[in-house]
Amino acid sequence: SNSEPRPPAGGRGSLFEDFRDIIQQTSMFDEKKLLILSNIFANQDFKEKFLKNYKDLLKSKDIILFYEENEISGKDRFFNFLKTKAKTQNFQPLGGEK
Repeated sequence: SNSEPRPPAGGRGSLFEDFRDIIQQTSMFDEKKLLILSNIFANQDFKEKFLKNYKDLLKSKDIILFYEENEISGKDRFFNFLKTKAKTQNFQPLGGEK
């Protein structure tokens, strides 16, 4: 599997700017969006911008799922922020039959 962060879908700005644009879009329906961000912990730019703008992002009623395949350092500021401000759950890889 690919552990590199994917480039922004729109290709206009940074991954964070595309993410923020999606979060800030309003719908004529009162719906929640589900955003899945894969392997974002290697993207320092995203993490720094998220931490600088977190107050606006926490107001969102959308669901943001961070999916990380790689080991995350317990010292990572972004990880520790998420642990204190969000619901977190760690899943171990499924093992095959022995």
